[in-house]
Amino acid sequence: MKIVIEPLFEADFKDFSYGFRPRKSALHALREIYKWINFGCVHVVDADLKSYFDTIPHDKLLISVRSRVIDRSVMKLISMWLDAGVMEDMQVRKETTGTPQGGVISPLLANLYLHWLDRYWEKMAFGSRAHDAHIVRYADDFVILCGKAPETYLSEAKKVLDRLGLTLNEQKTRIVNVREEPFDFLGHRFAVQPSKRSGEAKTYYYPAPKAMASVKKKIREIVRTGQHRDLPLLIKDQINPVLRGWGNYFKTGNSRMHFKSIANYTMWTLCIMLRKKHKKRTKGWRDHPPSWFYDYHGLFKLNGLVVKGEENNRYARTVPS
Repeated sequence: MKIVIEPLFEADFKDFSYGFRPRKSALHALREIYKWINFGCVHVVDADLKSYFDTIPHDKLLISVRSRVIDRSVMKLISMWLDAGVMEDMQVRKETTGTPQGGVISPLLANLYLHWLDRYWEKMAFGSRAHDAHIVRYADDFVILCGKAPETYLSEAKKVLDRLGLTLNEQKTRIVNVREEPFDFLGHRFAVQPSKRSGEAKTYYYPAPKAMASVKKKIREIVRTGQHRDLPLLIKDQINPVLRGWGNYFKTGNSRMHFKSIANYTMWTLCIMLRKKHKKRTKGWRDHPPSWFYDYHGLFKLNGLVVKGEENNRYARTVPS
């Protein structure tokens, strides 16, 4: 079904919507944010929707679908899929909101519903020079970057969301001046800091503290539960896939030092496990230097990933005061 309806909606989706779309990715969204900050849009509305995927009203969602889909059989299938309900305590509970989790077209429908926000933003020309307020959206995660009056544009977004029956999480939605305070988006932290070379204000983005803590926790759990496994197999089957996936996602921006930190943490965690396993009292890298893990046991080289900084990006420039 997705193959049938996706092209219909793709024709309408806006360029500043990046989630679950062909030829669009988180990387594109991150670079768009980088661009607008460098153009002086330093006031950021960091929005957080409350339980978005669980609160989309079915009736309004179906109206959105009908705006492009005229085939009755397809509409009937989508309606039946939404009305299927969920199983709880051997009872089927019908829902009038939300898209079933794990469904192939759930991300597409969720993206379609917030397309009304995108349309409103374009209709009001908020992205024009007169307003200079730009949305960057990845599914239900979005930020508004503007040169001034962020409260005004937050209010405008709320108006649309209210009509859609959606609610912003007031405790997590915030307004920041990125020159003074960083913000996180799609696992990355954006900050404006003085360049070590020139001292000028530059935009940087890198793995957010939560992303660092999350991958460390995964490594710890793998090592803890796999300490009785053969080390090369533990590294090959469990640790390397985690490092490779994490590294490929974060290999843009300014992540070199963060990669080094995770690489060292992984080796240090393995060293501690090996010391306990073999009841040795030595500390540090004496028995297990980095080359022992990388060359002898095939640990994935996070440091070997090409981290593409944004110094050569055509939008790289000093952030205006």
